[in-house]
Amino acid sequence: MSKNAGFEGIARAAGAAATAAVAEASGEQLELLSLAPPSRLAAGNRRDALQAQMVEAARVRGRGRPPGAQNVATQQAKAWLVRMFGDPMIESARWLLHTPASLAAELDCTLLEAFDRQQRIREALMGFIHAKVAPVGEDGRPLPMFQLIMGGAEGLDGGTVAPWLNDPEVARTLELEDERNQGVSVDAGDQSQTSQSQT
Repeated sequence: MSKNAGFEGIARAAGAAATAAVAEASGEQLELLSLAPPSRLAAGNRRDALQAQMVEAARVRGRGRPPGAQNVATQQAKAWLVRMFGDPMIESARWLLHTPASLAAELDCTLLEAFDRQQRIREALMGFIHAKVAPVGEDGRPLPMFQLIMGGAEGLDGGTVAPWLNDPEVARTLELEDERNQGVSVDAGDQSQTSQSQT
């Protein structure tokens, strides 16, 4: 009998003894399980809610405030302003309780000035009640937006040029400046400095 066969036999015997001990003890362990109090995370006992809460707490948040969150300092400033002076929208709306005549007497102004002030308040508050309507065509469909942007030295009055741009020296200086600011194309035979330095 070789030396390795003896060690293999010992290892097999030890493994069989360990398997038998585990099988024998498993019944005893299961009996003890019934004596243990139920876990606070057992199914139906807040387990899912706590697990979701732990996952949410562990989730790494990106930089900055989450979308929709307001700056704490801004929130506190708003609360203080409303506490001290009232809501500006409501305070403005209270002036509309006057008639133009009573507002004119209160402010010691003309009737027309009082009406204009009330009308400005109405216009400022109207956006909170009625949305602005997009322009529509004859068929009732919204019209596309058209915007014309004119660049360069031409004026909006049909192409007249500023008098100082008629001077040839100024025109040449502007051309040179445009060339310097614009990316000037390089011929195919030329190489850039970066490509030369890398070779």
